[in-house]
Amino acid sequence: MRGDGERLARGGAVLAVHLWVLEGALRKWVPGVDALFYVLRDVVVVLIIAVLMLSSARAARRSGLLWAIGIALGLLGIVHVIGALASPAVALAGLRGYLAPLLMLGLLWAYGSERTLASVLRVIVLYVPLQAAIAVVQVVSPPRSWINREVVEDAASFVNGDVVRVTGTFSAPIGMTLFLTLAAAAVLSAAMRSSVARLSCICLVVLTVGISGARGAVVAVAVVFAAWLWKLAATRGAAVVKPLLGLAVLLGATAWVISAAFPGVVRSFLDRFATAAGEEDVVRRIVGQTLGFVAYVPSWIGEGMGVHSQVGISLGSGAEWIETDSIRWVAELGLVGLLFAMARLILGLWLVGVVAVRARHVSMTFVTFVAALAPVLLSGPVTQSPTTQGFAGICAGVVALASASARRDSSVSATGPARRRTVDV
Repeated sequence: MRGDGERLARGGAVLAVHLWVLEGALRKWVPGVDALFYVLRDVVVVLIIAVLMLSSARAARRSGLLWAIGIALGLLGIVHVIGALASPAVALAGLRGYLAPLLMLGLLWAYGSERTLASVLRVIVLYVPLQAAIAVVQVVSPPRSWINREVVEDAASFVNGDVVRVTGTFSAPIGMTLFLTLAAAAVLSAAMRSSVARLSCICLVVLTVGISGARGAVVAVAVVFAAWLWKLAATRGAAVVKPLLGLAVLLGATAWVISAAFPGVVRSFLDRFATAAGEEDVVRRIVGQTLGFVAYVPSWIGEGMGVHSQVGISLGSGAEWIETDSIRWVAELGLVGLLFAMARLILGLWLVGVVAVRARHVSMTFVTFVAALAPVLLSGPVTQSPTTQGFAGICAGVVALASASARRDSSVSATGPARRRTVDV
């Protein structure tokens, strides 16, 4: 029944990606469904995993480590409730935040295949034109227009002058930043049927980044493009000059279109860059987000699962919000959180090292999605909100599947010629 399990897992993964992209739009534009779509994606993934486990479907790979982490977190949450460190509601909400990325990763890793990987990439690319169109409408519309409303507000709260920071179908600008990062990785990794479609998607991604108003989107997408060029240089050598020049021309042309069509948006974006650069030390902020957890002195078992999260505070935890993921993990989970924060940092550095040293021997999908995931592991948000949780689970799952596919191809090539595999989007 391996085939049935793979089909169900593929359908579940595709549905989860659709929900990740659309749940913010439904929460802010459809009255009365906010609470439902805040949790629906995770419920769907849990149900699919449960059906797969209870059926005769055979897992393709073992996921014992993920189960061990999940059980350890569950037990720690029970300890926090018994010790009155967190209410049941806050602990459950916190547990959901920690488990959500692992659920999606576990589904893709345990039951996914190359067809699953291709389907996930196809869905991500599918939404590129839609997000670009919504972004254009948002930046030319007033902050109080319907297209710019938020989940709890009738007007955009992320505004540079009179120009909004685009959210697309997401509930906040960070969602669009994470989507554009995934989109760049998917477009550059996939062997699309049409080169025109691929170039069009690249232009749309760059256009959306250019009018997004988000510095993080510029940096994240630039890292993905740099990794793509690094992979090409490792496999083609001097022949990388041609795609490099082509990319430079494409970026230049798209930048000209943006500046000509949206001069006010560009000025607003540049003003925000200049203001932010003058108000904060970017290097110090990155270092703090990466290593700040080391200076935090935790209690042995932590201060309570979920108490320092936004949802936990909204449920009445009474604690202070801690924005940086790794610091919040240490504060809430104690020594367990410290171990998780250190493991996350080591994993991010290891992935960067693999791409730097072995780019020639891994797939383009692995390279571009590691470029999307590693910066988040090192200093970005993983469990901060459902949007960041979804991004981490999808991206980690793609990296894991790409890695498994590369190992299988290496095994086949050791015994005989392997059939070339491509992903059609």
